[in-house]
Amino acid sequence: MSTRACSPVLSTLLASALLLSCTGPKDPGTSPATVPSSPMAAGPAKRAPVGPVAEPEDKLIDEVLQCPRLVHDRATGQPIVKMDQYVDLRLEKGTFHFRIHIQEATTDLTFGICRRIPRPAPDAAHPWVMECSKFEALDGAQFSIDAHLLEAVASVSRLHLPGTAGHREWSEVARRVGRDVPRRTLLFTAGGRKVMEFLCYP
Repeated sequence: MSTRACSPVLSTLLASALLLSCTGPKDPGTSPATVPSSPMAAGPAKRAPVGPVAEPEDKLIDEVLQCPRLVHDRATGQPIVKMDQYVDLRLEKGTFHFRIHIQEATTDLTFGICRRIPRPAPDAAHPWVMECSKFEALDGAQFSIDAHLLEAVASVSRLHLPGTAGHREWSEVARRVGRDVPRRTLLFTAGGRKVMEFLCYP
């Protein structure tokens, strides 16, 4: 039996056919220009958003405010600031502390119960951030207070930042009493009726 040597051209053709059968046809859509680059080559990944960012008045930063009482002259309706009646308001670690000095009580008062009022939605124009009730003597002693205030509830406003509804609402009152727009306001209600207001300043 005789043997035949393959020519160099035939050997080359056979080798190419074997290589093609192992690797399969080339995908025309995966040229070097379209192959995805390594994630490491694209720089650090961006942090995913975690939801709406709280507005400044929701963060309850620590602050100390002095809040003189606002009354209205019965004859003229002119607003008047009464410096001898006031609420000293301190916010520390998300908790409000009160010193309430009013003519209707025999001693300085505070509140026994307070609760946060969350926004119903991140962008809602909701005016209050805290609600407090249950008068107590600041020094723990017995006290007396006008009967119509026994069940009073105090609402602490959000910050009256420029551009907010609260800032616009209080601008005219502040102008009439000759003061700046208050940083916050306090509203005392009893039986659903407004009984006291206070303007709070740093």
